[in-house]
Amino acid sequence: MLAGRSSLAILTATALTAGTLALDSPAAAAAAPIDWEPCEAASDADCGTVEVPLEWGNPDGGEISIALARREASGERLGTILVNPGGPGGSGVDMVLSGPWITERLHENYDVVGFDPRGVGSSSAIACDADVVDRYSRMTAPSDEEEFDRWRRAGAELWEDCRRRTGPLFDNVDTMQVARDMEAVRASLGEGPLNYLGLSYGSLMGQQYAELYPQNVGAMVLDGNMDHSVDTVERFAADETRAVEELFGEFAAWCGEDAECALHGEDVTAVYGRLREAALRNELLASTGEPKGFDWFNTMTFANLIDPGQWSFLAETLRLLEEGETPAESVSADRERGGESNFVSQAVWCQDWGFTTETFAEFRALRDDLAERFPTMQWTPYNSYSLICQGYTGETTNPPRPTSTRAGANILMVGTRFDHATVYPWNVSAADQNGAALVTYEGYGHTVYSQGSGCVDDYVDAFFRNLRRPPGGASCPVVDGLGRTESGPDPAPEPFPRWNG
Repeated sequence: MLAGRSSLAILTATALTAGTLALDSPAAAAAAPIDWEPCEAASDADCGTVEVPLEWGNPDGGEISIALARREASGERLGTILVNPGGPGGSGVDMVLSGPWITERLHENYDVVGFDPRGVGSSSAIACDADVVDRYSRMTAPSDEEEFDRWRRAGAELWEDCRRRTGPLFDNVDTMQVARDMEAVRASLGEGPLNYLGLSYGSLMGQQYAELYPQNVGAMVLDGNMDHSVDTVERFAADETRAVEELFGEFAAWCGEDAECALHGEDVTAVYGRLREAALRNELLASTGEPKGFDWFNTMTFANLIDPGQWSFLAETLRLLEEGETPAESVSADRERGGESNFVSQAVWCQDWGFTTETFAEFRALRDDLAERFPTMQWTPYNSYSLICQGYTGETTNPPRPTSTRAGANILMVGTRFDHATVYPWNVSAADQNGAALVTYEGYGHTVYSQGSGCVDDYVDAFFRNLRRPPGGASCPVVDGLGRTESGPDPAPEPFPRWNG
């Protein structure tokens, strides 16, 4: 059930001054309680919605709904923790329906509420032609002017289709708007300050909420942090590529120490370099006999490099390729054609960041620079975001800039040393900008809370319960097996991988 028009009017009136949003001092919101009902997808969870303005700066611009899911505390209830898994496009509703996503001991005393950000999932959502999205998603990095122009045309087709199908919502999904929606959810929960767990891209939602509403931050934990001060495509791509270059160094060191590695005793970097150069010449062959180029080779390596549990498989694959054999590949399921797709990455990314390579010469220069600076890996699938705003002509409404909040004492950040997505330096930078405490997990993978590190869990749970800050330089040791994926060998990540926990 949506919040009534009267409550929405109160909500927008308290947040607006003379018809425009007061960005520097947003007022507290007021809203009706959420009408919780059992979820259709999981009867042991409750679902509800909150109505918010389509445009926070335009109270007469219509309303949209934000979908919520709740799992109540298993014991004596002390409060609520709002959660989001990241994205762009991750569903907090699905996150909560799949489990509480906090430790059992914390869930004993806290309800967990997940939300789908505007544009996503069960909230008022972006809609795109599924066939247009499928064609766009199958594109590979351009190797010449013609292919670069094809990217631009495909991006424009996608932007025009999604915008036409979605309507005005498409231009209003930046993370600053999401932060204001979170304040509406907090008000509807009616519990005072907001406790929040934001994973991956959900960390930016938390950072910008704390910037807007420092007085309403309870305990906020952000695991795997974006750094909104990264303001150029060159810096973004260098940060992401440096992380996978360091990961490859870890893989090579493991091969040198562990006889289980199929390349044990060999110069792993040299083997990889020969294969990479062959891929650049399209001389590698798939099991079907089809030539495979650099994008395939880089993505295959990345998909198995990020998970130490797959390093044996990666080494064996490289050995087979070095010997001229064709290792078996995982087969991607055919996608259903027709219908609509909830593809949010382009809209959110281009409204939150907006940077791109404007010409093929710029794109080629970027790749050449990365190859020189990071000579082994040279690239990562996340660098495809240097192309996602090709053909997008909307406004970058929430452009990159450092975040800053007076609520730093109420924020704990967690960063993983060898995170391949929200890379470790971003966590250090975000913590410094916001005056937040930082806990470093010295291992692998992307986000770590409630996945098996008792050290991290202890720090986080103590912070949620009593705002106990860890000591400066707090560090947690590697846990064997933590950070492993569930997708098995040679997964095929999305062409625009998301920052999801």
